[in-house]
Amino acid sequence: MVEATGGDLAGLRDRTLLLLGFTMMARRSELARVDLGDVRIVDDGLEVFLSTSKTDKDSAGSTVRVPYGTLALTCAVRTTRAWLEALAERGLTEGPLLRGVDRHGRLAGTPGATGRGRGRMSGAGINLVVKRLSEAVGLEGVSAHSLRAGSATAAAMAGVPRAQIAFQGRWEPKSTAVDAYIRPADAWRDNPMRKVGL
Repeated sequence: MVEATGGDLAGLRDRTLLLLGFTMMARRSELARVDLGDVRIVDDGLEVFLSTSKTDKDSAGSTVRVPYGTLALTCAVRTTRAWLEALAERGLTEGPLLRGVDRHGRLAGTPGATGRGRGRMSGAGINLVVKRLSEAVGLEGVSAHSLRAGSATAAAMAGVPRAQIAFQGRWEPKSTAVDAYIRPADAWRDNPMRKVGL
């Protein structure tokens, strides 16, 4: 899906959306709410502050840490930095991180751009981008929720402990919701038939 994004400004936004959403195990509503001021570049990667989320009943907020990836193409940190630089070059240093890009390559919320408001992408808009890119590469049944579920499953398949997955995805420690993504991965990774020598 990352390779299906274009080389233009909209493509860079789409790569940022995909990679940041995946590494943060983000809900689409969380991604839509991130502002430029919520993203901090640190030595080890990014710190993204989420002012509220589904399980944050008191809206205390939480900081999600995103480390550098091994591959430049799929590194959320490098991609997000490039997006931040592209926004800054266009005079945008505050407001929404993820914003619309019109068919002329103009950012929503800037002079001359089509569309209304400050340009913040909605959760529905994020979902449309994910669906469009998944269809472009022949994947079915993929939505913005797949960024969250897929990363939890991938982490479980890589042997990441449940508590760490729950923490990164902002699931309650005792939540059974995260188990829906972890159990199928564990069932394959730890399947007893792998050890019987068939």
